[in-house]
Amino acid sequence: MSNRRDRTVFDLWRVNLVAREATLIAENPGDVMGWLTDWDGAPRARLRHGGSRERYLEVADAGGWRRLQTFDLEEFDASMLGLTADGRGLWLLSSRGRDRRSLVRVDLVTGAETLAYQHPRVDVDRVILDERVRAPVAAFATPHYPAAHFLDPQLAAALATLPRPPHSGLRLHSLDDGGERVTVEVFTERGVEYFLVERGRDPVLLARSASMMFADALGTTEPIVFDARDGVRLHGYLTRPPGFRAPGPMVLHVHGGHWARDYWDYDRVVQLLANRGYAVLQVNYRGSTGYGRRFRELAVGEYAGKMHDDLIDGVRWAVARGLADPARVAIYGGSYGGYSALVGMTFTPTVFACGVSVVGMSNLTTLFENVPPHWKLGYVPLFLKYVGDPSRPEDRARLEAKSPLFRAQDAQRPILIIHGARDERVKLRESEQMVEALRRAGKDVRFVVFPDEGHRRDYGNWRNALRHYREVELFLGECLGGRVGPPPAS
Repeated sequence: MSNRRDRTVFDLWRVNLVAREATLIAENPGDVMGWLTDWDGAPRARLRHGGSRERYLEVADAGGWRRLQTFDLEEFDASMLGLTADGRGLWLLSSRGRDRRSLVRVDLVTGAETLAYQHPRVDVDRVILDERVRAPVAAFATPHYPAAHFLDPQLAAALATLPRPPHSGLRLHSLDDGGERVTVEVFTERGVEYFLVERGRDPVLLARSASMMFADALGTTEPIVFDARDGVRLHGYLTRPPGFRAPGPMVLHVHGGHWARDYWDYDRVVQLLANRGYAVLQVNYRGSTGYGRRFRELAVGEYAGKMHDDLIDGVRWAVARGLADPARVAIYGGSYGGYSALVGMTFTPTVFACGVSVVGMSNLTTLFENVPPHWKLGYVPLFLKYVGDPSRPEDRARLEAKSPLFRAQDAQRPILIIHGARDERVKLRESEQMVEALRRAGKDVRFVVFPDEGHRRDYGNWRNALRHYREVELFLGECLGGRVGPPPAS
């Protein structure tokens, strides 16, 4: 898919990798959100925007398109996987009519669904389809530690021979055409090992991630569960460095989105913070994906409200258990997490000793007014539901009341703000105007801009990555007293 013809929508193209030529095979009429081809590459299904509250699953039929299913706005997470072997059905990840996203088979004539797999507690994250038999062979979810469910007993038996730590996850990368071999990774919070698994033979280790060379020096990540002040059950992760002496300094690391979540996995940022001596707390606050529709919808109207309360309650949980020193807690995040960091430093200024905001928004109205053109079908309707409509005076006032820009004078502790000048999602102006407001109010703020970076934490330019994390470790070292490494080689 590409929006090269019209920046607001994505057409379907076929790219010849040898000749490097692109051919348009399906033009977007202006409301298609996703495409699926059959196994021969012909357009066969599409997801279409049907107004502010509906989505449609349509299938190609007699030269046109026929509506097969209707989704409401909250069932936005439908994902088309592929056609069944007989061509009469579609494999779909969908939460249509249910709380959790599940694997279903949809009849292409009637639209009737057959449930193939659902996890009893959380959403299904991803599914592996075997292109040889054109059927799902494995489904993965993350209730706390990663969980795998195999729909192919032979594959399950083959992978059971893998050497795995007690807590680990699997990712399948490729299956051969004969169904005899599979490449797979076994991952923990400390790194990844890659194997070739051939039925009837011992697994062959292919490679290890670089982090495995010093895995013993990395932090241990454990799932946590606690109740928010209003009784909502929250999940997250706590990473502690080797030899961590509690209570000690802690960084609350807030995920972006907000339509995303933290997983149990190797996270280079978390491990860097742990290496510098900090416990790292990650909270899947209300509105995070992965825990079903009801949990997501708890976030409606709760920016700088109960969503932020969940983060504060996480800090209180860590302090009450003797893990964190309440005088040495920082908040750090990117995108929505950057917004949360600014909210933390202005709405709850005595909780955090300092804050780091990366590509964070400071004014929810100007954020909405400057979203990328291609967000009109997916992101914009969700923003209107969860946050508000700045074109309505009553909503605009509410959005501004939830924006850190207008609370800059309340900040009490140091803030580090980092932004990429080429950010198309959260414009550089979001950080610039926050820095200006903080400086006018006489507050302690450091501002770092990368001219050639966009909306990301994994930089395209490695020199920018070195500078980013050097800035972070120096800032946190001064604020929380953690370890600071030697200067990078020039």
